[in-house]
Amino acid sequence: MNSGQPSPCNLAVAKYQALGNSYIVLDPRDFIEDDCARIALDESGFPRRELIAILCDADRGIGSNGVLFGPLAPSGTRTFFSLTIINSDGTLAGFSGNGIRIFAQYLADNGDVQIGSSIRFDIDDDSQRTGRKFVPFEY
Repeated sequence: MNSGQPSPCNLAVAKYQALGNSYIVLDPRDFIEDDCARIALDESGFPRRELIAILCDADRGIGSNGVLFGPLAPSGTRTFFSLTIINSDGTLAGFSGNGIRIFAQYLADNGDVQIGSSIRFDIDDDSQRTGRKFVPFEY
């Protein structure tokens, strides 16, 4: 019998650090129409601000400077990836050099890219009111 409470779920996260910044990686491929997706993501398919705040808080969650949400809508080329960088308060962060560095390592660890690859990132950069930013990266 359901008590009306959301069912618990296991949320897959990865935490990386680079040059003094730490980020939690949330991979949207891990949210496939299950209870975790309904609990963790808002109507538009992005992580809820409340989830970001809890995850990034060192006392209540893992502790981090923010969340890297991607790869979004992978192109299938293995050289072009979309990414949204989110501050610890749930707002869009725009560009982060350390965030890109961490995300490239995550992609390599996950088998999405090979070390020595040239890859390009499409970053949601609404924080600068410029829309999207395309960033080449050698890994």
